[in-house]
Amino acid sequence: MASGIINDFLQESLSHLEAQSTQVLNELAELHIHDSTIPILTPLSADSDGVNNNRPQSPQLDNPEVQDAVNKLEVVQSSFSEISALVMELKNPSTSSQSSVKLNSKTIGLKKVTKLLEPFKNGSVVKSVSSQLQTSSAAGVISVQELKIVTKLEELISLYALVALYQVILTNLLKSTLPLSDDLLYWELTSSTSWRILLYSLQTLPLRTESLAAHVFEDFKAAAAPNVESLNISIPQFITTNFPGFQNTYKLFIHYKNLIVNSFYNNLIANNVKGFYKLLGSRNRQHVGLLGHRRMKPTIKNYLNVLLGAPFNSIVQELENKKETARTLHDQNAKDLGSLLRTVPNFKESKPDSQRVEDGIKDLQSYLSSSTTVSNDIFTGLYELSSTIIPESKTSLSSKTTSFKKPSFLVRYWPILLAALLYGPRTVASAVANREAVILFIQKNVIDTISGFWNNWILKPVNNILSTIRHDDNSEISIMSQKSLDSDLDSLKRMVIEYTIENSPEYKGMKSTDIELLKHELDTMVSSGDLTPMMKGYEEDIKKPIKNLVSGRLPRALLIQLQKTKVDGAVAISGIDKLLKSQELVFGIVAASPSFVILVYVLGAVNAYVKKGYIARGTGENKLIVSRNLNNIERLLGSLEGVETDQLDLLNGQLLLEIISLRNAGLLLVPSNRRSEWVRDINDLVDSKAPTKARLHTITRMYHVYGSFFS
Repeated sequence: MASGIINDFLQESLSHLEAQSTQVLNELAELHIHDSTIPILTPLSADSDGVNNNRPQSPQLDNPEVQDAVNKLEVVQSSFSEISALVMELKNPSTSSQSSVKLNSKTIGLKKVTKLLEPFKNGSVVKSVSSQLQTSSAAGVISVQELKIVTKLEELISLYALVALYQVILTNLLKSTLPLSDDLLYWELTSSTSWRILLYSLQTLPLRTESLAAHVFEDFKAAAAPNVESLNISIPQFITTNFPGFQNTYKLFIHYKNLIVNSFYNNLIANNVKGFYKLLGSRNRQHVGLLGHRRMKPTIKNYLNVLLGAPFNSIVQELENKKETARTLHDQNAKDLGSLLRTVPNFKESKPDSQRVEDGIKDLQSYLSSSTTVSNDIFTGLYELSSTIIPESKTSLSSKTTSFKKPSFLVRYWPILLAALLYGPRTVASAVANREAVILFIQKNVIDTISGFWNNWILKPVNNILSTIRHDDNSEISIMSQKSLDSDLDSLKRMVIEYTIENSPEYKGMKSTDIELLKHELDTMVSSGDLTPMMKGYEEDIKKPIKNLVSGRLPRALLIQLQKTKVDGAVAISGIDKLLKSQELVFGIVAASPSFVILVYVLGAVNAYVKKGYIARGTGENKLIVSRNLNNIERLLGSLEGVETDQLDLLNGQLLLEIISLRNAGLLLVPSNRRSEWVRDINDLVDSKAPTKARLHTITRMYHVYGSFFS
């Protein structure tokens, strides 16, 4: 990503170099078409390395001086072919909308550039060839036109080399600054809460112990061997009386014990107390009233605060120092980045190529701040930059960040690794010894659970839903059986009809046809819940309850009413049953939805693991990074107008770093089908030629479009 951004800034220079190279190569081709003399140089092509292996032989080439001059000029042509191909790999293939989504992230190897510049480490090859030919008898063998064209090739080599060195330096600066942003975020998060500070204290405890032991050992080593007789140490009476030969040994023991104790005190307690008082003083200076500074009263409570709070506050002070140092270097690198981007060679300016190279070398040397003096010759200067100064600068840049890099993986996770080493082998041995129980446990709690979940909560609900859609009778939800209400109602009808006919005087002596009509009428009435004919007889029966109770008529009427109550309950349940059946599909979907949610989540996790190699690593931290980046970018864009050059370089460098960090963090949060849009919008932010207002609108659009992925 870093190289892709840098390459975008170099596109204009690369286009100019491509056009200029094409013009020179066309001149070279025309020279060989119209020149009737023996050609010394071969026109460059895609499949030629620039060396004329098939050059016609001539007696003039038997001259060693001529042969040496021709070889040197062919080296120029070969170097031009290689360095132009190397640098032109940085050029974007087209300016289409599709290419704007994919950044060209190719880089240039510094060793390759140094190797290509090695033939020019002593200066211009063409100048040395011209001097050699003028002082020998071979003058005129190589035409002036050919020398002019080779001179242009050599000038192009210097321009290509300058662009390559800019790309190398800017890429190195970005690659060293981007981890610095991560380190700065680590120190800010670590110092933000008390539990993180305590965790950091535990993580760095071995390092602190090692450092304390090293300091004590150094103090012990630095102490001169004492003169035992001159030691002013009182000896106990029992040693003087019982062990007179051990007096000097006792003095040495007490002397070295005091030395170690004092070293422990100075390196462990005194520094912490001083740091606590320093921190306390800085806090007290923040509270200034009309009566001046508030001072801490020397009470017992405050002394206890000093003793108990000194180690904790010392670590807080250490974290604050690391954070401030990291922020300072980060801002300095951002300023250097903005300054270098501003001085990228601009071929639109009307100045000689040699002047462009000289100015570029001065700008690079000013940034690198090397004590090595660069040669005034542009070719020698380029070689010295690539072979010596840039590697030294890269080493120096790496060494500056060593003291405040976030702790290594081993330091941060040693408690977990230690627990794994202490209890891991025992756990593994126990698992192997009880492998049958472990297998049974896995079978019961893992395999059977997954199988039961799949069969009972995935397949069965789905089958129920499909059966409901097909309207299978066996799939219907019901509270009661389908024939229960019909049988109860038929029984009630028969009981009511028989009771009415037998106990109603008005119906006695009726013809059979009339009785059939009566039964049909009573059937209709009972079906609608009307028991009036039977209730008339019941009303008569309760007038003589004892007599009718003995005869059985009254109990029979009561049992019929009990059956009527049963039928009424069945009718109510039937209504509820019909309501449930009408919503059966809804109940089936609701029953299956929890399992579907779990299944979708698991499939999403598997898909994320297949695409990214992890499920949700650092998602919360990436969301925090994206939020900070968007806020900082919008703030920086609003600060670009009307600032001085130094401040503008700092703002531009910070802006570029924030955009790169935003792109990398956003790619982990934005779905894969939206990443091309994300990269396109990031490229809109990188475009320094776009108006500030347009870039601010891009930020607003990104908030609206991608905000749901970052919340």
